[in-house]
Amino acid sequence: MSTNYIIAIPFFVLAVVFLFLGIRQRNQVFLPLGLGFMLTAVINGVVGYSIS
Repeated sequence: MSTNYIIAIPFFVLAVVFLFLGIRQRNQVFLPLGLGFMLTAVINGVVGYSIS
């Protein structure tokens, strides 16, 4: 398991938490933040998959 895979896991968890908070609290900040972390997690996962 490469480092990028390991880094992608907490980013994905954080993205799910931010998206949940954005939907639950209707806060304008949490949705783009959650989407940004989700995109980062996907990119890290793809890079980790291509390396290994």
